Amino acid sequence: MRKLIWSMSLLVVLIFGWHLVQVSHVASEIAGESPDGLLRVTINPVTNVAVISVGGDVPENSMERMAVEILRRALAFGHEELEREMALMARERLDIYAMIIPYRVRVTSGS
Repeated sequence: MRKLIWSMSLLVVLIFGWHLVQVSHVASEIAGESPDGLLRVTINPVTNVAVISVGGDVPENSMERMAVEILRRALAFGHEELEREMALMARERLDIYAMIIPYRVRVTSGS
């Protein structure tokens, strides 16, 4: 019985450890192609909620602000597709934790 408990504990630690590694890769892949830090992605590794912050230090009433708002609305409109893509990444990388608790995306504006 003791061996079973240790084996299960080790399995849980390995699954969650692998998940932690994969969370950092997923976040960097999403934000990696963003110019000048336009997107900031943070993922809570326990809840798998990804918060995508669009914008940053963009002056009000500027063309850049308008472009940021368009990007934010496009991401908010297409967040279901992004969630499906993140679920596919989890399956490709054998992230069992993310398969059990799927990623959810929230898009916000600001830094």
